[in-house]
Amino acid sequence: MSKQDTKNVKGMLFTAVFAVCFLPFLASILGIDFATPGIQSQDNELADIEKSFLSLRGGLVHALLEWSAVTIALLVMIISLLHYHFHKDITIPIIGTALLCAGFTDAFHTLAAMRIIEAKAENSDFIPFTWALSRMFNGAIILVGSILCIWLLSLKKPTEGQHWKHSAFLIAIILVFILIAYVVVNSAAMSSNLPKTTFTEGLISRPFDVLPLLLFSISGILFWSWHNAKESVFRYALILSVIPNIATQLHMAFGSEQLFDNHFNIAHSLKILSYFIVLIGITMDAVVTVQDSE
Repeated sequence: MSKQDTKNVKGMLFTAVFAVCFLPFLASILGIDFATPGIQSQDNELADIEKSFLSLRGGLVHALLEWSAVTIALLVMIISLLHYHFHKDITIPIIGTALLCAGFTDAFHTLAAMRIIEAKAENSDFIPFTWALSRMFNGAIILVGSILCIWLLSLKKPTEGQHWKHSAFLIAIILVFILIAYVVVNSAAMSSNLPKTTFTEGLISRPFDVLPLLLFSISGILFWSWHNAKESVFRYALILSVIPNIATQLHMAFGSEQLFDNHFNIAHSLKILSYFIVLIGITMDAVVTVQDSE
């Protein structure tokens, strides 16, 4: 494929991802509501079990969306380790680990919100706070991972007999990232007094979601710089993944006013898209790397 063809494909992918992220907003303007309704009827003839399921509908949809993201994050980590095993590119499992730890905070957010694991705060405070916390952690850990990758790119590549040094460094990074994720989620679970995160009367309904918006924007700039230094399918996928991440934060910071509303569900769906783009990028990068080595 020529450079011009590659550029055209990248342009089409960028446009496609942007369009997919914009469509839910356009649909909302046209009157389509993605909110998860609770009990719509006061019919006393409804069975108690049915009323229970209807009242839990928002929580169940939320759990399905979040758990989808967690599953994709786990797959990203597995494939990134396989990629490293065969191609010795340490930068890919670093990003994979960052995404896995982000998925770890997503899992905690989901399980605690469903009361599967213990949390001291009320759900009305806990779900929005842990969402904001997980997104801040996600943005920060991805930003740190991108800085590490750019730094590693500036170093001299290890010789065949020195790959153990990279492996040891990778194990240390994995352990540190996981430890930080554990400290973050444990602190949230043990806190009984969480700050208010939703302000329906303001222009910015969720101020805590503004910081992740900035973090993802900075990460996008770094990913672009990293890709320009040496182009690859994976690095371009990281750039594309920033688009739904930014769109997610825009929906939450400026749109969502309560749990399971229209913007809340759109944001959670777009987060899944951002994880999925990284998964596709890693998989395709592994295939392209094998083809180039043949």
